[in-house]
Amino acid sequence: MGIQPQLEIDLAEITLPVFETRDSKAQAIASGLTVFARKLLSEPLIQFLLAGALILTTTSFLNRLKADRDRHHIVVSGAEIQRLQEVWAQQWGRPPDGREIGNLIKEYVREEVLYREALASGLDKDDTIVRRRLVEKMEFLSQEGASSSEPSERDFEQFFQSSRQKYLSPAQVSFLQIFFSASKRGASAEVDATRVLAGLRAGNTSTAQAIAQGDAFIAQSEYPLQTEDEIKNIFGNEFASDVIAQQPGAWEGPYKSSYGFHLVRVLQYAPARLPQLMEVRQQVTNDLKTERLQKASNSYYNELAQGYRVDVENVIQPNASGANRP
Repeated sequence: MGIQPQLEIDLAEITLPVFETRDSKAQAIASGLTVFARKLLSEPLIQFLLAGALILTTTSFLNRLKADRDRHHIVVSGAEIQRLQEVWAQQWGRPPDGREIGNLIKEYVREEVLYREALASGLDKDDTIVRRRLVEKMEFLSQEGASSSEPSERDFEQFFQSSRQKYLSPAQVSFLQIFFSASKRGASAEVDATRVLAGLRAGNTSTAQAIAQGDAFIAQSEYPLQTEDEIKNIFGNEFASDVIAQQPGAWEGPYKSSYGFHLVRVLQYAPARLPQLMEVRQQVTNDLKTERLQKASNSYYNELAQGYRVDVENVIQPNASGANRP
């Protein structure tokens, strides 16, 4: 039997097929991302942005910690204690003693704790009463400067002259009236008043006799100078309009009121007039201060409003009958 030659194989010369797997792809991607990240982090601009973000995050975190710590730290200052004592003295007419001061401080701390917790819980949001109170405080702050300065004499004079018609003293009349009760006389009240008026005008009836033929009135028979509004408050609109237009001297009527009918003689008529400043000084002072406060408030608001953009949504307008169209 012959001997077969031995087969020698060089493993280095053999090329094996390569089969890619999912793991190898993932490793390749991860490797690529790592290289990219290293290259990105080596850029000065990226390093600057990351450092800024880190500082901002840290600062925000520390500020929140500080705000939370401050929210739970209440300082009752000497000025606040003095204010509490002054309020107490104004209310009770004497300064508080040591025990009462302690109670005032305890009540202040209680109020402050509940107030801070209410704010932390968001109870100030969407509350109409709180909203209005805050608006009032802002209005007060906006008027603080105007309220602290006193107007000059020139300011008074200029304001008075520019709005002098506002202080017009209305016409006034003083009068005597004879009453005929509708509740007592019924339908004959007006007839009786007309009959007595005829006697007065003819001279057959004296004023004393005419008064005796009338009825007792709940108020007086003779009235000093009264404005139309003052007469309205007693007798009503129709009566006041008739009397204020009447000339002095003669008896007129019958004028109807809410009580019945009246015969009236105007004793004196004082026409409307424009007063001097000294006569209405206090009213002018109040009106001028009110106007200055309002102007200060409006100016403050207008300045703030410039920083806001207001968008008003369209809404369905009601029709003439008050109902919305479908």
